[in-house]
Amino acid sequence: MVTWACASALIGPLLLAELRTRSGWRYQLSRWSFVFPLGMYVVASHALAQADGLSFSNRIASAFFGVALGAWALALLGLSRRAFGGVSRATPTT
Repeated sequence: MVTWACASALIGPLLLAELRTRSGWRYQLSRWSFVFPLGMYVVASHALAQADGLSFSNRIASAFFGVALGAWALALLGLSRRAFGGVSRATPTT
């Protein structure tokens, strides 16, 4: 329960760090470092609900599942656009 509480406390700073990135809404490989912890938090919340029978943890897992799925879908969309040439890459000037 303590580990789950610590993970819950880190969701806010994770979100703030993602919002403060300087790339705006463009795709970067580092976006996956935001998506992965959200998915793991959903799994941990669901496992806690199953192990201890805590209904609030299951409700949290259900709510964060939508958030994690949306973040995953956006990151995948950005990756696919980059991979298939939908986004033009800026060439650095030297």
